[in-house]
Amino acid sequence: MTDAARIMARIEDEGVRTVDLRFTDLTGRWRHTSVEAKSVTGEILKRGILIDGAAVPGWRDVADSDLLLRPDLATDWADPFAAQPTLVLLCDTLEPAAAMDYERDPRSTARRAETALAGRTLHHACEHTVSVINRATVYGSQFAFGRRSSM
Repeated sequence: MTDAARIMARIEDEGVRTVDLRFTDLTGRWRHTSVEAKSVTGEILKRGILIDGAAVPGWRDVADSDLLLRPDLATDWADPFAAQPTLVLLCDTLEPAAAMDYERDPRSTARRAETALAGRTLHHACEHTVSVINRATVYGSQFAFGRRSSM
């Protein structure tokens, strides 16, 4: 059974009335759009829906505001606080024309960071951290993180 089929079966079995598509903005605030469960199809679950990116502060200009919300089908859960049975899906935000990750989506940023760190060892990470600390100075102190500065 595919993830989309599993979600569709869950909507049917649990009597879900609303599917809440959630994402976060640049500041980490939850944003969402809700879709009536009877209008959710396997195609919507696979491809996503368009939203107005200009409505999210700091994301898009009104001139080219369309963004694509594509549900991550492995992130479904029932909202225990909703007044009616609601299924929540976390979403990735994409550029609609190319279906590429939107650069200001925190989930996209996390994926890029994971990719950049893949293959690096703890040694590389520590070496970089020590390099940053050694260049830092503490204002009003004659020491720069345990190393005598030339003040």
